[in-house]
Amino acid sequence: MDERISWIDVARGIAILLVVGGHSIHISSAVSGHEVYALANRAIYSFHMPFFFLLSGYLFGRRNQMARPLSALLVTNVKRLVLPYWGTCFAVLACLYALDLIVGDFMDLDCNGAWLIIVNFMYGSGKSVRQFAEFTGAHCPWFLLCLCAANIVFWLIIKRIGKWNAVVQLGIILGVSYAGSYIGKYIFLPWSLDVALAAQIFVFAGYRINALQQSAAYPLKVHLGILGGCLCIWIIDIGMGGIGLNDRVYNYFIVSAAGGIAGSILLLYVSFILVNHSLIAGVKAPAMVLLPLRLINLVLSYLGREALMIYCWHVMDITYFRAIYSRWVFFGFFLDNVVVIALFRLFFSMAIIRLIRFIPGVRRLFYWKEYAVAAG
Repeated sequence: MDERISWIDVARGIAILLVVGGHSIHISSAVSGHEVYALANRAIYSFHMPFFFLLSGYLFGRRNQMARPLSALLVTNVKRLVLPYWGTCFAVLACLYALDLIVGDFMDLDCNGAWLIIVNFMYGSGKSVRQFAEFTGAHCPWFLLCLCAANIVFWLIIKRIGKWNAVVQLGIILGVSYAGSYIGKYIFLPWSLDVALAAQIFVFAGYRINALQQSAAYPLKVHLGILGGCLCIWIIDIGMGGIGLNDRVYNYFIVSAAGGIAGSILLLYVSFILVNHSLIAGVKAPAMVLLPLRLINLVLSYLGREALMIYCWHVMDITYFRAIYSRWVFFGFFLDNVVVIALFRLFFSMAIIRLIRFIPGVRRLFYWKEYAVAAG
């Protein structure tokens, strides 16, 4: 069972917009001193990465991944996550060499420098590694390796405790997640494994949400109660600082975990309503809003289908081409406008996506399933 689910594509589309927006806020010079941007940043980071872990758990249950052998799960995760990771890494390395030639002294790459970058890629950290000063962070899609590790860890845990009482399962998962958050305060593990452990609570939440959704239909008042509760928890979490998985910032861990789950559930509800035009069957949106909703859904669905690729490429335009952009007269205006940065990153990513689809060997690397079927 691997068919696309329209409202999940829309949810991915919204989430990847939040990722791009959050990263754009980080580098914009207009953010300093603006409380609105700071609040928006906390709100986005409180759940945008937890959401992808939660969604992975949801699909884990929906696709009955526990019925598959571990070897099959490994192969799937390597093809879907690890191969695109390394494809992006080698593209980054090629860009660094190109920039070194164009700019002249961009990074002064030699064999030793290139090897150190590759070792950074192998370690797979998105931040400077605390225990190894020479590991300055991969500056590449660390999350792909982390999600791969999280999926494998979750399979191993549920394989052992899957038939136990749900409360006992929750206790064990919370223990694993807290252990991961504690380890991350002192050591950044390879493939961000400490984050993968900390994120088990989000994967488990998605897994349980799928089970509850499949078990029964719920009346409107239950949905409204869930929405109200999640909104309150999410607002409290934002006020207490939220969570930063890549930065290993967990603040009050239980609150941060609850806030990440609550924000993710709210996003799932928004996506479901956008696609179905209603929260419950039989109650539809007015006809005058259906066309705009369909257009929004088309855009968000496309972004959701390409979410992994957008994640891979959206940071390269600023991070690695800043040396060229900075020579442009309007570069200052560019950095002053969060919306301009975010839109530029989206269009840059989509241009790379279109290019990749025209290169046979490369497109198989990033779209292994789609083009493997076409070739077969």
